[in-house]
Amino acid sequence: MAVYFIIMSVIAFCLFGADKFRAQHDQWRIPNKVLLGVSAVGGAFGGLIAMSLFRHKTRQKMYTASLPVMLLAHAALLHLMG
Repeated sequence: MAVYFIIMSVIAFCLFGADKFRAQHDQWRIPNKVLLGVSAVGGAFGGLIAMSLFRHKTRQKMYTASLPVMLLAHAALLHLMG
């Protein structure tokens, strides 16, 4: 189960990084539903790290409020399964 969360976090981290790059270069953006969806299904940790490292989506309440809650839910799930 932990491996799943690690993989999803790496995917989320990469997606957030790619979206930041695309934003800086006026390119097609990754939809919010994709970023939040990947975070919700296990990638919240990677999304939070990427938000901090890339300074991306840090002003959007949808991200700053939901990703920590998702991370807590993932941690609780790992604890219960573990």
